[in-house]
Amino acid sequence: MAYDQHQRFVQFVPGGNGVIYGIQADGLLLRYEHAGWLTGTPTWANGAGAQIGNGFQQFRTVFAAADGQIFGVTASGDLRWYKHLGGGAWHVNSGSTIRTGLQVYPRIFGGWNGVFYAVDTNGKLRWFKYLAGDGTNSWHTNSGNIISNNSWKPFYELWADPNGVIYGIHTGSNLLSWWRYTSGDGTNGTWVNGGDAYTIGSGWSDDTQKTWLSNGSGTHYVVWLDGSTTPGFDDKLMWFRLLNSETISGHWTGLWVNGGAPRQVGSGFTTEKTAALQGYATDTSPRPTYPQGFAVSSSFTTVEATIERLAVPGQTSGTVVWGPQSVAGTLQYVPGDYRSGGCDWATTFSLTIPATWKSGAYVCRLRGLLNGTPHLRYEIPFAVKPPAPTAKLAVLLPTNTYNAYNTWGGHNNYTSVGQGGVQRVCTSYRPNNAVWTDDRAILSHTYYTDLLLLRWMVQNNIEFDLYQDGDLNADGTWLGQYKGLVLGSHSEYWSQLMKDRVNTYLSNGGRVVNTGGNTLFARISWNAGGDAVVFRAANGSQTDNWYANLGQPTRDVLGADWDDSEFLTWGAYETLLPAHPFLAGTGLTSGAAFGAVSYNISGSGWETDRCPTPPKSGTEIIAVGNNSGGPNGGHMYKWTRSGGGWVFSTGSISFNGTLAVDTVASKILLNVMTAAAA
Repeated sequence: MAYDQHQRFVQFVPGGNGVIYGIQADGLLLRYEHAGWLTGTPTWANGAGAQIGNGFQQFRTVFAAADGQIFGVTASGDLRWYKHLGGGAWHVNSGSTIRTGLQVYPRIFGGWNGVFYAVDTNGKLRWFKYLAGDGTNSWHTNSGNIISNNSWKPFYELWADPNGVIYGIHTGSNLLSWWRYTSGDGTNGTWVNGGDAYTIGSGWSDDTQKTWLSNGSGTHYVVWLDGSTTPGFDDKLMWFRLLNSETISGHWTGLWVNGGAPRQVGSGFTTEKTAALQGYATDTSPRPTYPQGFAVSSSFTTVEATIERLAVPGQTSGTVVWGPQSVAGTLQYVPGDYRSGGCDWATTFSLTIPATWKSGAYVCRLRGLLNGTPHLRYEIPFAVKPPAPTAKLAVLLPTNTYNAYNTWGGHNNYTSVGQGGVQRVCTSYRPNNAVWTDDRAILSHTYYTDLLLLRWMVQNNIEFDLYQDGDLNADGTWLGQYKGLVLGSHSEYWSQLMKDRVNTYLSNGGRVVNTGGNTLFARISWNAGGDAVVFRAANGSQTDNWYANLGQPTRDVLGADWDDSEFLTWGAYETLLPAHPFLAGTGLTSGAAFGAVSYNISGSGWETDRCPTPPKSGTEIIAVGNNSGGPNGGHMYKWTRSGGGWVFSTGSISFNGTLAVDTVASKILLNVMTAAAA
């Protein structure tokens, strides 16, 4: 067998009229034909699928038209064209390159009638139309035009139906959104509802499902997560149909067959986007002179590996510090308990971290090789912690949060099906799809937005040592040797020991710079081996493990608490204390706005923290977010504690996304960092 039954496919591609192409992890292209595609009956013209091609695991994404045309986008941005003529026959021009330069677009989807869409790094939606249909280079003259100035970043999943219909799922929501672009000519023209989405369904989320696609005439296919207490295969193919897919007229006006309830039409459709090339580090934060291993699973027979610096004080980011080296690619299988017990993959290659490597963020980049040419890419970020404290500031990466939101393998702390009444044990020894180092035109509250902070610190010559959550839990002695501790964008999950150590640190005069929101909110623990995080209370409840419900509100340590009333709202900050020393050099006056633009929409947003009413003694509220059109967002504040220690907080998950684009926000944090290191 050339694939793992838990992760057989990397992508499903709709081909119209019940045709579904399945790309196996080993690159084989299978063609399925669902005879019951209009009615939801589980009848298939070729139930096992027909093998019609190979090598398709090389593409970062594949889409198709309803006439047999198939398009594959390579990691280098080339668009390859194929046309399946039936049986084992292909058009003579199949495999030809019909466009280049698509690497600048992080997200590409569509395919119907030769039309596809791309979301650029600014979140704008662009339109393309391939005209030739025969593998030659003929395109609509408006190809590449922006057709929507709305930001599409908040929608973490987007897929298309014919005739301008687009569907999407919003971050933090289980609602299905619908748009229809009616111009059809690549102009920034006519959209139903002025280009704003209509909500047409609920229950659509990666908390419940693995992948989504539509197949014409409003037919949708979804792979469902297993609902067992101990999850098994996530392999059920479910069917929906929206009868008025092109004529939606308002919110909740979708006419769904079967009342919107799914019908199971198949099984055996397990999928993981990275199953052809993926891996994890055997240590998330090794020290110099210590070993570091990488466990890699790949259907490529040869994998090229390099390690780069990403954000290391005093050194240039993006510099290769190890490799490239070619290693043998081997498909490694996951055991039944891999979600909690770990993948238990063999170490593919390892190295001793050189003594010259400074503490900071690094990444191992993997590339699958076909005939010596690099294709698919995968990255494994990791931290290098110092052999002993060297800087005045320590940065703590919130790796517990990364783990909580990692949907690789189908289930995490937030999965809403399965694992009922039990704790969620999530291993660190698995690939992590919540961490990435490139701009993916999607909102980030995990590693990427923390990397924006680290890059900013390096660019501003702010020295720091880098740690991750487990380091604070395992050993608290290093913390007291730093002037200040810097927290990331979403440091939500803390063990009791971590929390108590930071509280003692502040009581003894330490400084905490909290650059995020929803911080120190829920209690976790580690398993006996220290390689998996245990989420939730023993009865499976999330709320029973919230520190506020345990009689230990966050405000008693950091001065503020998460405000759930402004979840998924955004706004600029309004200045309240223009004379505050942290605002020196900004030119801000009372009521002046800053932080209106962020990688994550705006500076105050997504999840925000607010000080209690009245604030704790020693609290100075410097600014407040104007979320929902009023001063309802995050509190940017300084709280000086009785022992002389102090906390500065931005009160917002979205703040770090302002640093590269807002000089005022950058100056404020620079003032804070300078004071924290003094």
